[in-house]
Amino acid sequence: MEPEKTLFVSHAEAAIPLVSRYVAALRRTFSVWYDQDSLPVGASLFEAITTALTQNNTLIAFLSPAALESVPVMREIQEFLHLAEKDQSRVFLPVILQPCNPPPWISIVFYLNLTTMTVERGIEALTAAVQGQVGYARQLRDARIQGSIVLTPADALHQLRLNRYVNQVGWTGDGAYVLAVVDGENACHVWNINTNQEEDPFTLAGDILITSFALIERAPHLVALVGGEGNVVVWDIPHRHQVAGHAYPETVRSASFSPDGRYLVMGGAYGRIVQVAQNFKSAASGYYGHTQPGASTPPAHATKQKRDGASTQVDVVAWSPDGSRIASVGTEQTAKPQLHVWNAFDRTTIVGRQLPWRHSYSPKMLLWSPGSYLIAMSARFGETINAYHGVEIMQASTLRPQYRMPPQLIEARYSDDCAMAWSPKGDLLAVGGTGGAHIWEIQTGRITRSFVVDDSRYSGNPNYVRYPDDAPLFRGFPYPNRVESLAFAPDGKRLAAGTSHGPLYIWPTEDVHD
Repeated sequence: MEPEKTLFVSHAEAAIPLVSRYVAALRRTFSVWYDQDSLPVGASLFEAITTALTQNNTLIAFLSPAALESVPVMREIQEFLHLAEKDQSRVFLPVILQPCNPPPWISIVFYLNLTTMTVERGIEALTAAVQGQVGYARQLRDARIQGSIVLTPADALHQLRLNRYVNQVGWTGDGAYVLAVVDGENACHVWNINTNQEEDPFTLAGDILITSFALIERAPHLVALVGGEGNVVVWDIPHRHQVAGHAYPETVRSASFSPDGRYLVMGGAYGRIVQVAQNFKSAASGYYGHTQPGASTPPAHATKQKRDGASTQVDVVAWSPDGSRIASVGTEQTAKPQLHVWNAFDRTTIVGRQLPWRHSYSPKMLLWSPGSYLIAMSARFGETINAYHGVEIMQASTLRPQYRMPPQLIEARYSDDCAMAWSPKGDLLAVGGTGGAHIWEIQTGRITRSFVVDDSRYSGNPNYVRYPDDAPLFRGFPYPNRVESLAFAPDGKRLAAGTSHGPLYIWPTEDVHD
């Protein structure tokens, strides 16, 4: 027997007069939680809404331009959809209240358009829709997952067994090698695809841990290794010799080559971006002041040491494929982090955007699309340990969101980032999380292919890493295997996936029998 539907209403503040009319009519038939009159006096807003989302099995989201820009509305939807993944009886009903363009992950399921109806006709249509709607999980499965191809570890073209968390993976521009950095190691693993053999890894002198690497699309034989103590070394991969190297007096957190390979841009702990020639023989071309855009010298407070409670660092730098711009993310303890897009030639800020608060951002969480028109970013919905992570795709010129992939499809809760990789044509985005990865068709929001990783090796192992105490729902359980890094081959026909438990898979992205 289908449970009685109880409703939670989500809306933008500007729509209250119209939403209130619909709520009054719905209450003739249903129990409705509405923040305008259902909040207990003196209650915590966050706790009351979380409780109401849990207690009610139907979410009606009144969508408008203001609602799509509203953080509380998006947070309520994300929270409810996470619950709906576990309880297939829950109903998610998007309602277009005012003309707007909902993202594909909303519009792909059934939604009700009230913009062409009178309020009286809209009340009838909304009541009928609530009574006849099926659970969101079933809609999602039927509309988005059905027809996608699911691949398991047995379907992988290659597997490389590494010891632990694969933090970054990448292909050389000619597709001959796959490189991988493993957390906590002084090594960049090198996998020769042609021979299907792992070659001797690249290292940094002095047992310095490698945090990331940067590749050059037009010079596929070079890789820059970034060390945790400010060391950057450029290696010639096939000839296996060091081309150049330099040690900086600060931590280098991220690095990116210009498309032609002539310059390397680095983000460091002083809150600035340094651009140098690839051979490190020329002086730095200038500083980018991250907290004071356009500054020619580092801001006075942007140092390793905390001054007046402030500590600034540049966590992410990424050169656009067309070579004209550099994107960066800087964090500061006393303010929310900022995403900037810079002119790569005169070092001025083109556009900036404030981001949700987090302790730090990793280099893998921001990617330019191949055409340099879009930027994909691992997005955090909320500011607590209970926040969810999805993927947001922004227009590079304005940094306004254009597409969003919901976190319940990625299973990225209690994680730092979603692994991401653009296909060479820029029409697909691979997104990884707990248990596997999906290939997402951007324009339609459809999942075309899914990949499942092996978790049996750690099942029931009491000695494996466990969730911390500040993740109460999972306290005492081992971390499940996750896809931590992704990279398409230059031809787009293969996808490399590094995982938290060590295996590195290479899967086909199209039918291998074609």
